[in-house]
Amino acid sequence: MALPIHLADTHWETLHPPLLEAGSYAVDPAPYGPPWRQSEEVGAREAAERGRFAPFGALSNGPSDTVLLAPGDMRDTRLILERAEGYCMGIDGRAGPNLACLGCDLPVGTRMDDCGCWQVVRLVPQAVVRLPGPPERPVMDWAELLATGALWHRLSDYRDIPAGVALARVVVAAGGAPVEVAPGPVAELLGRALGAMLSAGQGAKRLDLAGPGLGEPATVRGPGLLGQRC
Repeated sequence: MALPIHLADTHWETLHPPLLEAGSYAVDPAPYGPPWRQSEEVGAREAAERGRFAPFGALSNGPSDTVLLAPGDMRDTRLILERAEGYCMGIDGRAGPNLACLGCDLPVGTRMDDCGCWQVVRLVPQAVVRLPGPPERPVMDWAELLATGALWHRLSDYRDIPAGVALARVVVAAGGAPVEVAPGPVAELLGRALGAMLSAGQGAKRLDLAGPGLGEPATVRGPGLLGQRC
């Protein structure tokens, strides 16, 4: 699945649920884990290329493309106790890979479940091999998504994070034009904010869901959950 956009946004001293659903995985293209480089070692240009535009403590110089899984999906591994450090409620992975393979005893991944962390396991890409598995679950159409509530999955306690990203993308796509939001879940999620920022008027663009069973947007499809019909 796509890398969750709320991965880097957390609430400090709060226990978080698993980042991913069981049976799914995502790949993080950004470097993760030790060795760490302190901010004074990283120039402004490199920091900007890594998406850092404000002061920060340390920047990862670890491997890219770590594979993210739900902790409950791990099998045949053990915890490396000398690397099981954390802040107060669990393990935060500060010392690097803390899971070892039961077969060869080599470090293969990092489990994180401390406060302020989404519960996740990051597999070291150089230490694992992807093998064929069962057929992937069929993709639900919009009607099923809306009926099951899966469309807004994990947006109950943290809906401000992905909603803010979606709102910013809509504002950019509108190009300053007013936006008319179609009734339904999109209006429930973004209607009030868009009404204040890009109130409907003459020449307004229309924001609505687009996808299986709903047709395609006339001009631009927004990333993630939303499509813009202009």
